[in-house]
Amino acid sequence: MKKYLALLFALTLIAASCGDDEDDAAPAAPAAEAPAAEEPAAEAPDPEEPAAEEPAAEEPAAEAPAAEEPAAEEPAAEEPERSALVGFANILRTGCEFCVNVEDGVERDIGGAGYDVFAVDHNLDANQMLANADAMVTRGVDLYLNFDGGITNYEATIEKMAEAGIPMIFIDGALPPDVPDVYWFGAHGTTAGTLMGEYAVDYVNENWGGQLDGVFGVWQGNWPDDIKQRLAAAVGVISQSFPEWTMDTITISDAVLEGEETQAAASAYLNANPDATNLLFLTTTNDIAGLAVVAAMEQLDRLDHGVILSHGGDSNAVAEIRDESSPFIMSIGYFPDRYGEFMLPIIDAIFAGETPEKITYVGHEPIDINNVNELYPE
Repeated sequence: MKKYLALLFALTLIAASCGDDEDDAAPAAPAAEAPAAEEPAAEAPDPEEPAAEEPAAEEPAAEAPAAEEPAAEEPAAEEPERSALVGFANILRTGCEFCVNVEDGVERDIGGAGYDVFAVDHNLDANQMLANADAMVTRGVDLYLNFDGGITNYEATIEKMAEAGIPMIFIDGALPPDVPDVYWFGAHGTTAGTLMGEYAVDYVNENWGGQLDGVFGVWQGNWPDDIKQRLAAAVGVISQSFPEWTMDTITISDAVLEGEETQAAASAYLNANPDATNLLFLTTTNDIAGLAVVAAMEQLDRLDHGVILSHGGDSNAVAEIRDESSPFIMSIGYFPDRYGEFMLPIIDAIFAGETPEKITYVGHEPIDINNVNELYPE
């Protein structure tokens, strides 16, 4: 069992999701396009060839193709688009593994596809988010990936980008208004919640003989209704098999981004139910909340009195799921490490002058001991 440091519970993320329709994540862009973006670097020496004119006698054969290079370079006319500057603002770099996974994926997959990436940190601060929008305009980005998470009301940022003629993709959080050149990519609350509920029912029936002693949920009370479905849809499924447990009868912690608060609330819940051994902890804010519950259970020596089902599937959750002695047994995968890959086709379409779907949802899948090594090989 891992020991949990206090820094894990500093601040958590609204790795939110929302919407009405289920859609799979956009597929990755063809890898074959990536090298194209690097061709200019290989061609850079050509202008220096005249300096080596003395051996030019040996070059004629090579020079003939060289004369055709401009024609061969015509495909490279697309390279200015492919090497466009993409701005990325992370919602929080410190204390949020999900966010770190997202940024790493953006750098790897979008940067690796030939785009330049200019990245900044929102630091979970609305004022900083507005300052970062100004920084994107000043830097002259060609597209802005804004991991806002619904912290701002979007309006000021949308206005700034519209004035500068910069298209923008919001990442997670509430859906933005339907205005030109504004897109959204993220998780689907109802799908993720339903998968969690189905997993919970199966687990209770298969491991506890259908005996469920209680349900403790974590969400954010200020979420829009569609994001609240991460918990509400899960409890709705559970209620069908265990009618005594509904949104009115379960215990809900409004964590407000505080891992330490989640740990304290979970400890209080465990102490209020000293004889309960079959408890479900549904941490729908993100995996840091799930780890906070693990810490509470460990501190009270009650690691075997319940299980934790979470949302996000960040790298810390993956490591915990691999530990078969941990009560943290499952996280609904949002695949934050692949956000860059999933957004790449949207980015390519925008720079190609096309109009991609305004809303794109990531695909979800429960990650547990049965598939963790397949999804994330060690």
